[in-house]
Amino acid sequence: MDIGHYNKKLTSDVLGHIFSCYADEETVFHSLETLLLVCRSWNQAALGHRSLWSRFKIYLGHYPTSQIWTNRLPSRLEKCGPKTPLDIDLRNLLEGAYHTKETSNDPLYNGLSCGRENPDIIGCPCYDAIQACVSQSLKILAGSNGLLGGRLRSIALDLGASHSLQQTPNAAMIELRNLFRWPTPELRSLVLKNIFDYRTTKNSDLFPDTAKVERIILHQCFLPSYPDCANAKDASIGWDPYNFTGPRAIPSLRGALNLRSLSLNASTQPVSIPAELNELRTLQIHWSHLPSNLSICHMPKVSTLHISCDNEEIITQVLNCQGLDFKQLERITITRKSFFRKIEMDYVAYLHAICQLLVKAQNARYLEADASTMCIILKVLWNSRNGKPNVETNAAENNARPLFTDGWLINRRSQETSRIRERSSKAFIENLAESWGCISPSLTESQFLKDLAFFRRLCEVIDGSGWAAIMNLRHNTEKLPFDVLGRIFSYYVDEETIFHSLETLLLVCRSWDQAALGHRSLWSRFKIYLGHYPTSQIWKKRLPSRLEKCGRKISLDIDLRNMLEGAEAPTDTHNIDIYHPRTCSETNDGPRECACYDAARLCIYQSLQTLTGNNGSICNRWRSLSLDLGWRSTPGMALNFALTELSNAFRFPTPHLTSLILKNVYAHSNFGEGYRFPDTTHLERIILINTYLPLYPDCENVKEATIGWDQYILADNVVEPSLRKAARLQFLSLHATTTSILLPPQLNELQTLELHAWDVSNALKVCHMPAVSTLHMVYESNDLIERVSTYQGFKFEQLKRNLRYIEADTPTMCMILKEMWNSRCDTIDGSHTPENHTGPLFADGWLINSTHNENIRVDETCTSIFIETLATRWKCLPPNTSDSQFLEQLVGLSVLVVTAAYILKMETI
Repeated sequence: MDIGHYNKKLTSDVLGHIFSCYADEETVFHSLETLLLVCRSWNQAALGHRSLWSRFKIYLGHYPTSQIWTNRLPSRLEKCGPKTPLDIDLRNLLEGAYHTKETSNDPLYNGLSCGRENPDIIGCPCYDAIQACVSQSLKILAGSNGLLGGRLRSIALDLGASHSLQQTPNAAMIELRNLFRWPTPELRSLVLKNIFDYRTTKNSDLFPDTAKVERIILHQCFLPSYPDCANAKDASIGWDPYNFTGPRAIPSLRGALNLRSLSLNASTQPVSIPAELNELRTLQIHWSHLPSNLSICHMPKVSTLHISCDNEEIITQVLNCQGLDFKQLERITITRKSFFRKIEMDYVAYLHAICQLLVKAQNARYLEADASTMCIILKVLWNSRNGKPNVETNAAENNARPLFTDGWLINRRSQETSRIRERSSKAFIENLAESWGCISPSLTESQFLKDLAFFRRLCEVIDGSGWAAIMNLRHNTEKLPFDVLGRIFSYYVDEETIFHSLETLLLVCRSWDQAALGHRSLWSRFKIYLGHYPTSQIWKKRLPSRLEKCGRKISLDIDLRNMLEGAEAPTDTHNIDIYHPRTCSETNDGPRECACYDAARLCIYQSLQTLTGNNGSICNRWRSLSLDLGWRSTPGMALNFALTELSNAFRFPTPHLTSLILKNVYAHSNFGEGYRFPDTTHLERIILINTYLPLYPDCENVKEATIGWDQYILADNVVEPSLRKAARLQFLSLHATTTSILLPPQLNELQTLELHAWDVSNALKVCHMPAVSTLHMVYESNDLIERVSTYQGFKFEQLKRNLRYIEADTPTMCMILKEMWNSRCDTIDGSHTPENHTGPLFADGWLINSTHNENIRVDETCTSIFIETLATRWKCLPPNTSDSQFLEQLVGLSVLVVTAAYILKMETI
């Protein structure tokens, strides 16, 4: 600095650089306008650099953010002049928009009531003020006849996840359409999140000129039309599966030949992709499956691969991509989005998939993973340096040399790195695991699995920034961040009980109270399990209070069960006495005389009344409803009142209901008059067990259906549900006798079929089901298997060719092992003649014993001795006995020989 004295001023261009740094970190209360008040030279420099005023970070929270931006926006547009390009970032943070680092811990932007004038959460006036501010801001930014649209350089708009609950287009959506109706020729970046435009009119074209857009992000967006992506270089598209609302327009990337970065986020919807992406460098997949057109897309230059998955299947699908050159990969990132479904089977398959990926991507130099995945990666590297195969019973895939011999491991949890070389020993891997807090790879497989289950659960709570915050705590008085507390509390919700409820969190301290109330979604899950005293009395008071805490727009998940009448008991209630159907300690009379039964029925009636709301005002917020009245429920005044109230609830629209579960609901004579289920177009999952209704919901968009009745409660002259319109079914489970249920003639998307019956629907026998890959049968005699074998639309040959998993209980597993042993035995005896012997049966896949919850990988190298050892381990009958002796021992198990023949020899069907 060459300033001779204090009175010498900084030049205007230097002040402009300083002010631009200030603009990067400005907040609603420390804004650029404060620079104008310092002195005349600062005032002139700030106004002279017009680009300072062209960046609008409109983050809307509680009072007075909306009022500030209503006055500030026109003033800033005036200061930046008529030609400066505009950068817009508008977020409704109270409705669940994505937070920035500056706003994540600011109480001004959390969902807690501001307490201004009215401490009641529902009475917070800031939500309506934000809606008005968003509408007004979009109207100003559009300008007269779209005048300002031509100056837009970037726009990021996030209306929040709760915006999806809007049933009709609000003022903000109308102004948004008006904004995008005009040309935006200078637009370079477009980011839209949580935009739900349900308009279906013909005149719905938006984005008439977006030829220069290079970056496009569409998350949770449903629009009548989408921008042109011909020149896009960075694209990110996706939806949450449970938020996809049926047939809507899908953005297309078919013309985006210049893409350099592509991110696909969780969804089951097809996105058009070009046949060749020759410029693509970065590929991110956050989907539960790989799009079919991506698997054949030519991507020769991809050097960065990021996979975020629920299981190993997505990694296996990526390995089968025809157009991906794995030798070009330099950086690989693997993260898991959810906990293992079956810890042992998923772990082994996950380890196998990672091993294959490292073998194919032999030139990778950077390997990044989250905490739990890093444990498995270190286990793979340790096995490869310890001379152990990473794939059980498959010696051909045993690694001849150490995997990942020259590169860097990156721990996403702690942001630490370590160089791995070919000479890195197994002791080095063990020390690295210890320093990173991972599970020791030297543990036995069984102990490793036990530790991994606990470790994964822990990391889901405190992964990422939360883990860093905990590790950096300096003293006990430092608080956990607001968002970390919310994630921890969400796990408390999963395991809360009637006496250890969420309300206890409010009593710990002020920060816990604010965090619990600030995360409204915590209070929107109602697990109303009714048993003996005082469960009914507790929920009678707790339900209205929780509805108040979760606000007016949060989606509701309801699970209501009458445990005293035999409703299905969750795992966490098995050992709690108050849920047992017995006489409580307050009376010595029989169980039917216990006053708790009538109290539970009355509580069901009052709960349904509360959850319906005035004129169905709360029904439109239902996301899932599960109601189980119990198989022992008997008619009575309280029960009839409950069924009448259920009938009243189903008179109102439930446009956001995605899951409906009704068990033991006998309401064919209590539903009254009038139409029921007027709006269930978003329903994707329906379960009806022992349920009789005069009318059933629309199943046009249902993807998962379970329907059935017990034989002894079948009723005459009742209406059975129809699935004739459910052509999009992916999962179908039929229980007991369902011979008259109606099905579509084709179920082209059906992947899983479960039959828990002694007979099947006549419509199922002729239904075309070409994509079924999972078949589950629970039967009392072999008649069911024989009937299934006559299905005309079932592709048994395809199931056999792709068969990878066989799961059975111990009796059925005895027959399966017997057939496998016969096919592998050198001497073919009995009915197994040489012409029928075509090699080992089930030569590549997993056997799963559902009785012992164990599984093992088998292939064509497994000998008859291996099968005998496995039978001993699983306590099955010895397969090496003669057929006559084997049948004599099997009589007590009531299993026929033909069972395994139909399972393992699908080509004979």
